[in-house]
Amino acid sequence: MKDQVENEVKNQVKDEEKDKVKDEEKDKVKDQVKDELKDEEKDEVKNEVKDEENDEVKDEMKDEVKDQVKDQVKDQVKDQVKDQVKDEVKNQVKDEVKNQVKDEVKNQVKD
Repeated sequence: MKDQVENEVKNQVKDEEKDKVKDEEKDKVKDQVKDELKDEEKDEVKNEVKDEENDEVKDEMKDEVKDQVKDQVKDQVKDQVKDQVKDEVKNQVKDEVKNQVKDEVKNQVKD
């Protein structure tokens, strides 16, 4: 009978110990998996934020470059048109003065 009781107690203690260890391991693994998932999620979110920031910076740079190029082209066109107008007016005035002088000289020679 002593053996039977001993065996029962042994088995009970064994089962309890098994359950205890099982629970501890479960908790450990749970925590580990939780931590891994947290880290993965953190990395994912970090990367998404990085990507968003990069896109934002890209857009800002694009806008800056666009504005810069716009200004350059504006200035070039302005200078070009200025030069054209200057040349046209110069030629026009030249022609007018030439004709005026021609007429004056003609009139003087006539007189």
